[in-house]
Amino acid sequence: MKSSIIRPDILTNTGRYYNFLSGDNLITVKEIARALSRICRFGGHLKDDVEFYSVAQHSVFVSQIVPREDAFFGLFHDAAEAYIGDVTKPLKQLLPDFMGIEKHVEREVFQSLKLYHPMPKSIKLADRIMLATEQRDLMPPHDDVWALTEGIEPLPEKIEPLLPNAAFALFMHRFEHLIVGGL
Repeated sequence: MKSSIIRPDILTNTGRYYNFLSGDNLITVKEIARALSRICRFGGHLKDDVEFYSVAQHSVFVSQIVPREDAFFGLFHDAAEAYIGDVTKPLKQLLPDFMGIEKHVEREVFQSLKLYHPMPKSIKLADRIMLATEQRDLMPPHDDVWALTEGIEPLPEKIEPLLPNAAFALFMHRFEHLIVGGL
């Protein structure tokens, strides 16, 4: 007879398990990049002519618009989503237990990557700039102003969304560039 109890772990794309209750999971950049490249931002609620836009591509953009010393952190600012998924902000605010789990996973990922906590302030601003840019380029038209993007100028360049394999390659290229570049 099979147990109906669900274990507190997930099978990752590398064939290993990530245990939400453990604090000593093995975390790799490739595992993060692959998962983030397959997670669509905004729960997939994009304009009809946008096929896909990944958390990985978003993360690369954030890493490119922060100060150089924060670029590595910018690339991995959403890395916890490789294990917990991209839960939309309005839903996340309604789930305080989830927010606690997210913080736990984020701390573990950051420690594994040797990143300090909390995030630099430049990351939050870059994330808001990207949100304003993503609203303009990728989301359906709407007539309201979001508090997070009020007064924020989007980037002048238009986003060209990538499919998962291309987003994975972009993320890994950015990571390698930052490592070779001495960050």
